[in-house]
Amino acid sequence: EAVLTFEKKEYEKAYKLLKEIYVGKSDDPKINFYLGLCAFELKKYDEAALALERTLIMEPSHVRARLELAKTYFEQKDYQSAEAEFDEVLSVKNIPKEVADNIVIHKQIINAKKQKHYLNGYVSIGMGYDSNINNDIGLKDYTVPIFGGLSLSGDVPKEDYYHAETLGINHIYNLSSLTDGLSWQSNLLFYGQTYRHYIEHNIRYLGITSGPSYKNGAYELSMGLTADKLEFGGLDYMKSFGIAPKGTYFIDDTLALNAGYAIKKKLHYYDNHGKNSIHQELSLGAKKFFQSTGSALSATYTLAKETELINDQTDPISRTDVSLFTQTIGLSLYQPILYGIDLSVDIGTKKTAYSETNTVFGEKEQDQNLYCNVGIYKSIFKNSFVGLASNYSNNKSNFANKVYQKRGFTLNYISNFQ
Repeated sequence: EAVLTFEKKEYEKAYKLLKEIYVGKSDDPKINFYLGLCAFELKKYDEAALALERTLIMEPSHVRARLELAKTYFEQKDYQSAEAEFDEVLSVKNIPKEVADNIVIHKQIINAKKQKHYLNGYVSIGMGYDSNINNDIGLKDYTVPIFGGLSLSGDVPKEDYYHAETLGINHIYNLSSLTDGLSWQSNLLFYGQTYRHYIEHNIRYLGITSGPSYKNGAYELSMGLTADKLEFGGLDYMKSFGIAPKGTYFIDDTLALNAGYAIKKKLHYYDNHGKNSIHQELSLGAKKFFQSTGSALSATYTLAKETELINDQTDPISRTDVSLFTQTIGLSLYQPILYGIDLSVDIGTKKTAYSETNTVFGEKEQDQNLYCNVGIYKSIFKNSFVGLASNYSNNKSNFANKVYQKRGFTLNYISNFQ
């Protein structure tokens, strides 16, 4: 009756029956085996381990009991004992393939939990083209309200080719010995962009984020301290530091929701102190995987606020282009095509509203940037591929000298490592 009840998955009832029988038959291996199984299902892992150990003392060749004991040790986080018992089961001839495959998965998880350091990253090198480096409006006249409607002419957009290099390194230090699911994650990103002619627009960027991360079931939370530095035209331009907590919730294997908040202080070099600010950003996103096609679709919504640090009364060069509020909506699609070729499409819009009235135009600036990036990627070696992407952006504004378009392309070789 107890075994039939167990097979009906009425574990609480079966457990009570087996406990009653155990009082008079504590030396029966079958009673101990099923008592161990019931205790396991009820998450009474200490009792399950003792019952299964007694079973193996009486029947050392009981393979199923050894397998269940290994799984119990695994749940108790006694990974050394679990691995030893799993290896004993694998040494038995003619065990079912699905059992062996399941053991291999458990052993991989054990190895991952025993490993302290994880390191991976990528390197990208390539070249690109920008049709409008300076975001100029072209040879068009526009009116400035100040001085009785002064008429000015825009400049011809500057175009140029550039080469770019990117290095990303991710490091995880496993702290599960303190608390299961706890780790310390660090990320480093370097980006360099060097133009052929207009070297005064060269960019060098270095960003570092480091902090604790915790994963429990469907939830993953992190609290990263962040700092970065930007060079422009070969000179120091800006540095920042702050904190960026974020979280992810996995609804299932194909759908994940994420949210993040960042606040950091931006400090500028030389005569640009008037641009010093506090930057705050809230982001929400979702990502959906389609297992049948291997494609992925993600959506993001970001709110950002920039607050000027230096009061206009104390700033020798009063600026109205610092304090602002932005909203960004983006959609990304990744789609495998044929012959190992993948398609990537990113589209979005970014609206920017400045907080202060521009004294030249007599109103507050409002911009909207529409962008689209389309890329094709082809794997050429293990963990490496080449990508060709084109990009287009169209900036609209209530200020005539901020209306512009730009086009470009990039050709990259990307290699992942771990």
